[in-house]
Amino acid sequence: MGLGAMVLVGRALQVVVIGLNLALLAVGYFDTVEFFGLIAVVGFGNGLANPSGHAGVMSVNPALAGSAAGLSGAMVLAFGGLFTAVSARLMEFGAPATALLLSMFVISLFGLWAGIAAYRMTTSSASAVKT
Repeated sequence: MGLGAMVLVGRALQVVVIGLNLALLAVGYFDTVEFFGLIAVVGFGNGLANPSGHAGVMSVNPALAGSAAGLSGAMVLAFGGLFTAVSARLMEFGAPATALLLSMFVISLFGLWAGIAAYRMTTSSASAVKT
């Protein structure tokens, strides 16, 4: 399985699991074991997607691998800090678990969208090289 497919599987797993957690919360079933158990599966999705994404970033141009790694890491920190602040602000207005899961769901959808876009770009450029 290639890097792009690993990113897609990891991001899709996150969206599905967070959506399941939201659905359980919506029907009134909230138990800490299920909540944190499902969040652990989200961590597994991160484990599939993040290393593959970072390897893909650094493999575009081997001469610029250090710059790509630094820029990628800086973007992870910047967006992580931004979304943490937004999520914390959202949790002040209502049920914290719902606000947290909704913000995680939206962010995971953005990650899946970006993964699909990157996968399409790599598969279209790979097919252009073959012909």
